[in-house]
Amino acid sequence: MIPDDMMYFPLEKDGFIRDFLAAPLTSKGYISPTADSQNFSDQLAYEAYLRQEIGRQSTGVSEKEADGLPFSYFSTGHDYFVDQSDFYSTPVQNTLWLKTGIYSPVKQTVSAVLWTYQNVLVWCGGSLLLQATDSRYKPIGRYPFSLPLAEGYNEVLIYMTGLGVRDSRDILGLQLPGAPDLRLGLQGLPVA
Repeated sequence: MIPDDMMYFPLEKDGFIRDFLAAPLTSKGYISPTADSQNFSDQLAYEAYLRQEIGRQSTGVSEKEADGLPFSYFSTGHDYFVDQSDFYSTPVQNTLWLKTGIYSPVKQTVSAVLWTYQNVLVWCGGSLLLQATDSRYKPIGRYPFSLPLAEGYNEVLIYMTGLGVRDSRDILGLQLPGAPDLRLGLQGLPVA
């Protein structure tokens, strides 16, 4: 049975998902609990350490932490990526939760690719499928993984966190190349 509050969106030919439910981006000042900037030869080395430190911390995050968050509709428009980038004059830790639904006509496993500069965890159907915890300033990371889908609606939950400093890139793209029989379904949207 299809819920009354389900809206469907096509999966674009390039395979990038452009429709999500997003919780508001949160930013909080970040001071390393283990390192002092004075111990690094330059600012970029210190920032690289902080990115990796936040990545190590993110492995302890549970999907249950998204329960009760205020999700609302978010579209990337014609872009491939969710982009929440900004300029930061002092180090902050940014966190973003996203979810999308994938409707599959049959039980299948499809290839997926996550694109990001930040640390990202991906769950589907309650199973943690990807831990991309090697955040970097450049170049963008490409993380292929397998996405097992049940017949019907499959919720995909994404947690992105990382260091915001100067012109950090809070960017994420989820691509399902070669999966033309899928469509997106977002549950919980007000339907007219």
